[in-house]
Amino acid sequence: MDLLKNLDMRIKLIILAILAFSLEHLDAQTILAGQTTGQYIHYSDIEDIYLQADSSYTFDFDKDGMIDLKLSCFWYTTHVGYDKGIIAEPYNNKQLCDYPDKADWSIKYDTNAVIGESCFWSSQYDILKEHLWYITSGESFLGQWGYGNGYFGFRICNAGDTIIGWIGINTVSEDAVKIYDYAIYSVHLSADIVQDPELTVIYNSFVREKLIINIPSSFEESLQYWCLNGLGQLMSKGMLNDGHSEIDLNSFPPGLYFCKISSHVRGGLYKVFKFIKE
Repeated sequence: MDLLKNLDMRIKLIILAILAFSLEHLDAQTILAGQTTGQYIHYSDIEDIYLQADSSYTFDFDKDGMIDLKLSCFWYTTHVGYDKGIIAEPYNNKQLCDYPDKADWSIKYDTNAVIGESCFWSSQYDILKEHLWYITSGESFLGQWGYGNGYFGFRICNAGDTIIGWIGINTVSEDAVKIYDYAIYSVHLSADIVQDPELTVIYNSFVREKLIINIPSSFEESLQYWCLNGLGQLMSKGMLNDGHSEIDLNSFPPGLYFCKISSHVRGGLYKVFKFIKE
């Protein structure tokens, strides 16, 4: 009877895992430019900010005390010309939407455009608009943003969440910009999260007492792990010692969980897997 009872519980947990995974990832990793309402949407109508040359503004979207993105305007002259423009700089392994053929140019999204779907993500700075003029080389313009209103897309991948978002701005000139508002869409452990294909993880997918993690590859840096429940709440975290760890899960209620492995030295790349606590 105990065997049949345990088998029945395992079947129920498998069905629960499939349903939870399917529902959670149905619309994961996307937000519409200009979208202000909806499940998991966090909209901030900030006081309008006007930036001119030699001024900047920083954002902390996930409120972790660290800068996520900085918008800057600049204008400097030399004896042979000048250079002015507007750039966006991501911090702490954040990512911006770029043109595939121009990796340092920002994509300009119009209202209701889908951000995060088939998007080219880059951790480099983005040029919104730049104007250069030199006596020797002539005049040139960089960036495809142009002028007028638009939305700037970004993505944050951290230990407990993947955040897609937009900033509403207006490029007034090559060295001036207005910032109006922003919104983020918070997704727990999306299947589309940034991952390291070289990071192989061996683990027990059904756990009674301990989750056993083994990394057979050789990594010189330390690896961290986070265990989260189906709601994205942090249940346990720690370090993998020489690519191995046995995590005591006796205090975990039965159900579906996620584990995320991170290597910050390798650029914040991750590996995410699911397991079931019986």
